[in-house]
Amino acid sequence: GNPGTNLSKMQEKRNLGIFQLNPLFKVTEYKIQSLDFYDQYLITGDAKGMVYKYTLTPKGQTWRDLHGGPTKNEKLSSKKIEMLRCFSNRPLFFCLSDGYLNLYDLETFEKIYTVAKNVNHFCFNEKPRARIQLCVNVKKKLITYAFDDSTRRFHQENEFLCPDAVLSLAWFGMNICVGYRKEYNLISVEDQTPKSLPVPLGANNLVKNIRDEFLLLATNDLGVSILAEKGSLSEKSPLQLQSLPVLTVADHNNYILVLYENSMEIFNINESRPMQELALDQGAIRLSPCTDELFLATKNSIYFVSLIPYEAQIEKYLRENKVEEARIILSQNIDLNDISNSMIYEQFYLDAAWSLIPALEFDKVTEYLSMTNFNPIEFCVLIPEAKPKLEKIKGLSANLDITHMVRDSFAHIANDDDRIRREHDAVARIKRDF
Repeated sequence: GNPGTNLSKMQEKRNLGIFQLNPLFKVTEYKIQSLDFYDQYLITGDAKGMVYKYTLTPKGQTWRDLHGGPTKNEKLSSKKIEMLRCFSNRPLFFCLSDGYLNLYDLETFEKIYTVAKNVNHFCFNEKPRARIQLCVNVKKKLITYAFDDSTRRFHQENEFLCPDAVLSLAWFGMNICVGYRKEYNLISVEDQTPKSLPVPLGANNLVKNIRDEFLLLATNDLGVSILAEKGSLSEKSPLQLQSLPVLTVADHNNYILVLYENSMEIFNINESRPMQELALDQGAIRLSPCTDELFLATKNSIYFVSLIPYEAQIEKYLRENKVEEARIILSQNIDLNDISNSMIYEQFYLDAAWSLIPALEFDKVTEYLSMTNFNPIEFCVLIPEAKPKLEKIKGLSANLDITHMVRDSFAHIANDDDRIRREHDAVARIKRDF
């Protein structure tokens, strides 16, 4: 079916403080074309075939370049470095330039060998497994390889003919997803059978593996998810993207990051909800493929893209009385199958209620406390004026109407100025003690 028909009314777009850009260093002596990261090494490639290695040092929630520049650089090609890709668990990296896919040692930049020539695209099999597998697009063919640790070389396993030029490529498990000029296909590694996917191509032709799904960019600026193992449409709502060229898509933690030239959008993975938009005033180039640590290259700078700890995000929004935003952040960061979820949410609603008391938003305080086991009689500790009324309702249900209870505590004061002063005094005590 048409993936657009599954798109219900998009939820309100929020701009939450989930990610932040931490400047690492400026690059003025060359033009960045590609980058990736492994362990503590950030590598970048330029338009003249040079590759640079920066040795970074962790500091708090970010990284720092304490060396003041690259610790190694070497000319690996006479042409532009089109793509750099580090292994996830070995100090090795690929360099694609002028159609040559070469494998290098990350420590020494020693060239191990040329994996293939006339290469347009390549990708790893992203499904976690013991073997490292690689898919390479050479002209109108796809060739799969497996890595041999003893020789540090790849051995060919399969070869597939393609009906058209390959424009995008991703691999997960037993299926490879390919973007051609007119359609997306899913190719089974086992029987080499291609399957046309029901996702109409839009202006952006891009395939990205996100967990156990493929994200495909489609018409109407939609990002459509396909179950990687089955090839059927996911039940998730599509991402609603901007009508702009997409440079890169990355995923980190529970989020999808979509990079445009002058901005980056963040969506949550499970609900496709737009969560944040970061403005980029220097012109973006690329996000690093590494999913453990994210780095952004702009025309003249490198940034570390850090995820703000969700506890800090929640605390910040509760301080600002933005309970719904805090709840959304919490929902992104807990295990839906965790049996302790009810306790986590009860503590959250209790914290939310306390955060709203100084603002005298007692209707919401009542609503959130009704979701907890808090006994409103304890309000006499905060507001002594409420004690006479509270003593009359001891032993009753904890889910009382706190709104009227607190307001009635001051209702007997006829003088408006005096009543307002007493209310302000009570709020001052609440702010002081809580």
